[in-house]
Amino acid sequence: MRAPDLAAVGELVQDVAHRVVLPRFRDLTAGEISEKSPGDLVTAVDVEAEQVITAGLAELSSGIPVVGEEAVEADPSLLDLLGGDGYAFVVDPIDGTRAFVEGDPDFAVMVALVDSGVPVASWIALPAYDELFTAARGAGAFVMRGSGEPERLVGSDDGAPSAGGIVRAVRGGVATAFLPDGLREEVGERVEQLAPHVRGSARLWAGATYRRVLLGEDDFIVYWRTNAWDHAPGTVLVREIGGSVTRWDGDDYRVDDSRTSLLVAASSRTAATVRATLLP
Repeated sequence: MRAPDLAAVGELVQDVAHRVVLPRFRDLTAGEISEKSPGDLVTAVDVEAEQVITAGLAELSSGIPVVGEEAVEADPSLLDLLGGDGYAFVVDPIDGTRAFVEGDPDFAVMVALVDSGVPVASWIALPAYDELFTAARGAGAFVMRGSGEPERLVGSDDGAPSAGGIVRAVRGGVATAFLPDGLREEVGERVEQLAPHVRGSARLWAGATYRRVLLGEDDFIVYWRTNAWDHAPGTVLVREIGGSVTRWDGDDYRVDDSRTSLLVAASSRTAATVRATLLP
């Protein structure tokens, strides 16, 4: 099984984001929106975008399986494809579907290539911002804005750049929606120790929040749920700017590991600070 043309995959993701998804932004009818479970929205655009991406990836690759969020909803056994040897694609046709439905620009179209469970290439398109983030293991991370040239992303050495000789406090977010009862309260109390630059939020849409880390607006993010389609794309990008994506105990994130808990950090120093201060 040969590796796909990474540039062509990026063109596919960008095309679907702008041709299929963006034209329907703030232009949905009630009949195009439903719930997969209470509070978990899906739209007709999610389904169409995933179908187009899946078909496009099939044309670009030599038999590489595709694991899409909506396909897994219909057939959970597809997740088993992420545990085998060799390549697999992971697709999130619209990350932040609720944002998309509510007219919030923080939605993304995301694809990752994994190799034997390890994310090795990724594409995150945020069409409302006209940005495409791309990365491949060992080749760096880039952002392309509009029709401009790709710009290499460079992380901070310590995750807390200094200004005038004063090192600022770390900035970041904690996704609280899926934290178990008890743990949510415990983590909430610890958030106050890193305030005022840390925000707790019921929802931190993955694509938009990884974007904040990549652009230096956030130093870390804490999640509980670790679905492959939410986190494989951002994992490659963050690691390529010198950051880390790990479980709370420090183990590297892999898509074939179903455990909960995730710490995304722009640097090893930030990861150590958050792990010592915020995480149980």
